[in-house]
Amino acid sequence: MEPAPWISFTVTPYDLRHSFITWCRDYGVELHTVVEWAGHSDSSMILKIYDEVSDGRSKSEAEKLIDKAFSPTDVCDYKVIDLTKQVESRSKMKEESVGFAS
Repeated sequence: MEPAPWISFTVTPYDLRHSFITWCRDYGVELHTVVEWAGHSDSSMILKIYDEVSDGRSKSEAEKLIDKAFSPTDVCDYKVIDLTKQVESRSKMKEESVGFAS
């Protein structure tokens, strides 16, 4: 097996900060705590710039909604599968729109 070619790219401190704050929100760190860690005076900057909804968070929140809104006997497996396909489809469309798809 041939090793994958190296891909050169630049990572700035802003990229690391943006990723860290997004990951904190994805893993449930309270907004107030993230605001403090980021050194902001209020949450508006976090909510406007850093708090994008990642595909993982979108899928997780949708699954929580299904779990809470319906009893297990009311939800058919196909609804969960359809939801997963929608999230995956949205992710693929985003990748293609910014040129990351191969």
